[in-house]
Parts: sequence; structure tokens; C-alpha cells
Amino acid sequence: MKNLILIVVLFTSLSGCTNNENESHQMQEPSIIGTWKLIEKYGSDGGSDPQWNTVEDGYVYTFKNNDIIISNRFNCNGSYTLSSSNQVTITFDCTDSQFNLVYDYTFVNRKLILTNLSNCDEGCGEKYEKIE
Repeated sequence: MKNLILIVVLFTSLSGCTNNENESHQMQEPSIIGTWKLIEKYGSDGGSDPQWNTVEDGYVYTFKNNDIIISNRFNCNGSYTLSSSNQVTITFDCTDSQFNLVYDYTFVNRKLILTNLSNCDEGCGEKYEKIE
């Protein structure tokens, strides 16, 4: 009888750990690490009504763990730095083009939203979808 109780207690505690691990995995904060494809841009055409517009054949950013960023937007690899205030600085120093911008970043419905902090008067944003 003691063995039966021990088995029931052990089984209950093991299945409880598994459920907690699954719940904590599902509740993890999203990460910028990975490959993201541009799917929409937020802004206006000079008017006062900015909105999200679909992007056909958007470029791709791949944020690596070692602060390297790869993109088909430029002909070279770049770098990025994250700040504690949800900002990312993206830099490409290619022979044919230079790029250095600071963005606020957030996640909405599993999409990465980059908001340009330096070159925008009317609200500028880019929405990315994570791809494999």
C-alpha cells in the first residue's frame, strides 16, 4: 500500500512539473533573435492619415546571437545592439551603402514592430513576421 501511495505521489508531482514547464515555455517573452521578413510598413504618403500598408517581397533580417545581422537589403552583413529600453541599433557599413538607425521594438501578435526613432515626422513603423 505504501508503494502505491508513493507511486501516485511521484506520478502527480512529475506530471505537475511537466505542466508548469509547458506553461512557462508558452509565456516566455518573444525574442528578436531569428529571421524576420518585412510584411507591412506604417506611414502615409504625405497626408495626415498614416496606416499599415502591405509590402510585397519585403526584405529579410536575421538577428544572430552574436550581434550580427544578415539581410538581403544590403550587400554586406551588419551588426546590432539591444538596449534595456527595448531599442535596437542596426548598422550596416557596406562599400556601396551605409545604414545606421535606432528603432524601438515591440512584439504584437507574434510580429516584430520596429519604429524608426530618427528619420520620421509622421509615424514610421515596419512590421515583420518570423520565418524559418
